[in-house]
Amino acid sequence: SVIFLCQSKDQSSGKAPISEIIAIFPERGEFVPTDYEVVRRRGAPANITTGTQEEKIYLCFKRSTTTSIVDLVVMFPKKNATLPYGYMKVDKSPLGHAADLNANSGGTEVLLGYKKKVASISDLHKKWLFASVTPTQVLERARSPPPAPSTPGKLKQLRSAFALKAAEVREQELITAPHSPSAFASPDSPLSKPKQVGWKETIEYYMYPLLLACYTRHGNAAEAAVTGLTHCLEEGVFDCPGSDLCRLEVVIDAVTSICQQGVKSRFEPALKFFQKCTNGFNPSVLHAILNALTFIGDFDGSLTKSFEDELISKIMGAYEASLINTAVKKNVSGLDQSSNALAHELVVDLIDDISTGAEIATITDTMLGVFKSHLSIQSPSFCQDISAAMNNFGNSVAEKNALQLVVTFSKAINRKFVSLSETATESDQRSSVNSLRALNQTLLSAGARAREQRVFGQVVRRFVLSTLNATVLTWVPDVFRANLTLVSTLWNHYRRYLKVELALMFEHVLLRILRSTAPCTKNHQLEIMHEMTNWLQLPHNVVEIFLNFDLDRIQQWKIFEHLCSTLGSIGEGSVGHLANGDEGDDSALELQNQAINTILAMARSVMDASGHAHLISRDRRTRMLSMYAGGWEQDESGEEASPLKDSFTLQPTGDVASQPDSPAEHKRQASRKYGGNISVRMRNELQIHNQQLLKRAMEISSSKSLKKALEYLVAMNF
Repeated sequence: SVIFLCQSKDQSSGKAPISEIIAIFPERGEFVPTDYEVVRRRGAPANITTGTQEEKIYLCFKRSTTTSIVDLVVMFPKKNATLPYGYMKVDKSPLGHAADLNANSGGTEVLLGYKKKVASISDLHKKWLFASVTPTQVLERARSPPPAPSTPGKLKQLRSAFALKAAEVREQELITAPHSPSAFASPDSPLSKPKQVGWKETIEYYMYPLLLACYTRHGNAAEAAVTGLTHCLEEGVFDCPGSDLCRLEVVIDAVTSICQQGVKSRFEPALKFFQKCTNGFNPSVLHAILNALTFIGDFDGSLTKSFEDELISKIMGAYEASLINTAVKKNVSGLDQSSNALAHELVVDLIDDISTGAEIATITDTMLGVFKSHLSIQSPSFCQDISAAMNNFGNSVAEKNALQLVVTFSKAINRKFVSLSETATESDQRSSVNSLRALNQTLLSAGARAREQRVFGQVVRRFVLSTLNATVLTWVPDVFRANLTLVSTLWNHYRRYLKVELALMFEHVLLRILRSTAPCTKNHQLEIMHEMTNWLQLPHNVVEIFLNFDLDRIQQWKIFEHLCSTLGSIGEGSVGHLANGDEGDDSALELQNQAINTILAMARSVMDASGHAHLISRDRRTRMLSMYAGGWEQDESGEEASPLKDSFTLQPTGDVASQPDSPAEHKRQASRKYGGNISVRMRNELQIHNQQLLKRAMEISSSKSLKKALEYLVAMNF
């Protein structure tokens, strides 16, 4: 059959122009890459080999507002057809197969080529033309080869030229430093003349061909160009002021473009360049790097995992360091203030906190509107809109990068999740799992001070929770497990901001799945109970659930009560799909065993927490501590914790304080060991009472049900 390839250049269609074209072989395991669309005919993917019994070949395209295809060409290499100058050839598929559109018929090889217009470097072309006609005496020294070349081919000249010019710039910076005599020399003196003559022309002479080679990807020119740019980065070329061609944003976009055809052989040189440029950058550069990492991770997550973790650690570490420096400066400035000044500062801080809370709410609402208005992180204006929303709040670059990291990973989770269903492809599942893992790693890497920041907590609350609510209900086991891991991270480290949200997650998602009687929910129920067992092994988590949810006098969620009831029903096998199951069903037995293990973990935590009854009985005070510190305060000292008592307690003096083996010290240590000021008699009576309650609960369990026994223990304030 005859196939015609048509191109429309109508700018009134409202769609962004096509910027990339690739060919894929779906029967060889290749898939449509992120942000690509497959060419369709009558709603179905258009097969190039239609009408034959040969292997399917699909054409995919990508749209962009910064680059556009201006011409197409069909090549027949065996007929001595050559690629025109400035065109790029679709020579490989994502997995490295030859992109011959006529490969299966055994006939003449047919390849597709196209020419692109790159808006980001088109305006810089005239600067390269000016540099290329600069007098030869200006560039003679820069283009001279090194005495002992170590890099083959043209790269040795490139590296020597940039090394030479970088040395000249550093020398000039030392000469014109403020402490240098030359800084105060007269304009007519020889020392006042800059020594980096031809520096700007030199970098423009070499840089434009390198950037153009990254965009055109003709043969192996793109890989060689990235290697050259890596050498430039090592020599500090992009750290020196000069031409617009040396801006890191322009170079990052060019290096990112070599990955856009999805050819795996081009991923490694691009990742090497990204690893060397992560010492310092702004949010726009970070967004470009995250786009490339997300795209590469869809093909092979093992290539990006280590670098992704390293990048996250650097960004969150820089954010934590900036917060520590700010806190130190604030403490130093407040040491020498009088009492009136301190009181005035407290009032000002209180007013600032109120106004800051309103500003943070406005900023997060604006950012959330931008977040929902874009389809994916690949949208051309996504980074600019998010950065503009963050710029309204006066924060540091480190904080902007940290917020950009959370927002970008949250948006990346949704880029393919809309298609996740029972028939989701492996690439879609792998893509979502990788993004969930990266977001979870970001939240775990945040330091203690970062977690206490209101703006960071609100960004987590608005963006991460909205993403989690949209993605948690899925039938894909790996994706559901990754979502549960993210829920655990939010509960362990960020629940001070998420009381209502976590209560709704418990009530409308986790408990509903546990109560479900459908046989298809067994795996999800196992995953939920396995994850919750890790929570309930810690006594303060059990106390947190009971105090913040069940004892809430306004909402009255009764999360702990319903959880005990549901786990008891599953453990007894009274749930619909367990009661009607076969006797030899191993999955039903596994589900019951997991429910019993979860109940045992809860019971151990309740028994451990019962020794702290003097804290738990003051539920109002305990809840206040819980909301302030993000978790139940451990009873380390065994004494009443009071700020007034701690501030007015006199320090011990005399021989008693200096002798660690004194009877007073032994008595104080024994008091701490046996539960503070509780006497031995009271402690024994408490243990006997708890044993009687457990014995009665065991009798109820044997005569009635395990659910009734748990309800009895809760009612008796065990």
